[in-house]
Parts: sequence; C-alpha cells; structure tokens
Amino acid sequence: MQTLSIKAARVERGFSQEALAEKLGIGKRTLISWENGEVDVKPVSMFALAYVLNYDIDVLRVPIKKFTNKPHLKCSF
Repeated sequence: MQTLSIKAARVERGFSQEALAEKLGIGKRTLISWENGEVDVKPVSMFALAYVLNYDIDVLRVPIKKFTNKPHLKCSF
C-alpha cells in the first residue's frame, strides 16, 4: 500500500496550509510542525486529517519527531 506524507496528501487534495488548518480547527503553525515532524500528531488529529483529506488512515505517513540534542536531556554515566 502506498503511503503519503501529510504535506503530499494536502497538496494532492488541493488544500493550502491555511485552508487545511482552518478546516481542522488548528493553527497554521501547528500544521507546519506536523508536516515537518517537529511535534507528534495525536491519534485523534490523524483521524481528523484522514477524514478531511478523504484518505484511509493507513495511507497517511506521519513523520517521526526529530530528536534534538538539548542540554537538559544529556545523561552522563
């Protein structure tokens, strides 16, 4: 089964970032963060995306949250 990124699915369905964010009731910046894998997409939001974009939930590919090397996360042994 072919999968699509959130951005590819959005573009294929003809939505701008602004239009899709409005349809989902979220901010444009949140959508951009989802598309770039900067934040995790909650399951309920994935179902909303699939519904609005008219795709099966299994078709949408969610980027994995990018790891950032923050000093407070460092661990020394």
